[in-house]
Amino acid sequence: MSVDEDLGRIEQAIDGDWKTILLAISDSKTEYSGAVGKNGSTLAGTSVLSPFLHIGSMIALAAMIYKKSAVQHFERHFCLYILTFGFVCAKTTNQLVVAHMTKSEMYLYDTALISPALLFLDQCFNSFIDKYIVLWIALILSLFNLLRYCVSVCRIAAHLFHIKGCPMPSNHH
Repeated sequence: MSVDEDLGRIEQAIDGDWKTILLAISDSKTEYSGAVGKNGSTLAGTSVLSPFLHIGSMIALAAMIYKKSAVQHFERHFCLYILTFGFVCAKTTNQLVVAHMTKSEMYLYDTALISPALLFLDQCFNSFIDKYIVLWIALILSLFNLLRYCVSVCRIAAHLFHIKGCPMPSNHH
């Protein structure tokens, strides 16, 4: 009996999600051994560890600001805090996907870091502005930054693929 026949019999005996797990395990051999590029990179020529700096810096900043808060503002307004860093991480993730798909570079310093930097600097220097207001300002900045990036990516893609969706009316009469 071959391995494929054994897997076939096992798949017939197992129901639902277990079947998916077995298929994922059997396919993992080709994912981890067969799809390796030059010098241990991916087939696209990018490093597997390249997103670590961007995502790791966001997680480190979020944890540092949360743990070092003396007034526990971030525990009382946890949803605002999570939404702020969620928008920042969403923009960073979108940038990583676009950079990977277009095989372009992504810089470590980005406007997405403005909101975490604002919270960090406010905490370090104990400004006279209420922390709740600073948290709302950071949330609005991060949301605006994410929306601006997503709209610009959609506009570029629409322009490149000649898609006309929701055209802006011109002021010419």
